[in-house]
Amino acid sequence: MEIKIEYDKNYGYTATIKEFWIITEWNNFDELMKNITEAIECYYETEKKDLLKKAKFYLSFENNANFIQSNS
Repeated sequence: MEIKIEYDKNYGYTATIKEFWIITEWNNFDELMKNITEAIECYYETEKKDLLKKAKFYLSFENNANFIQSNS
């Protein structure tokens, strides 16, 4: 993952994470770093929920797998 941070004296800091389509801005570097962390955590939380929605669960008894749930 690459995080590109730019500074403009008129606008402050901008961080871009192209891989996740995330852009965040702040006028203070420490706050920008907190925003980056929060944005990445939100991204992964959303991804995790999406993966769980698509998951199919199987319950196996003596090598006989039975479909038990579909979220689709």
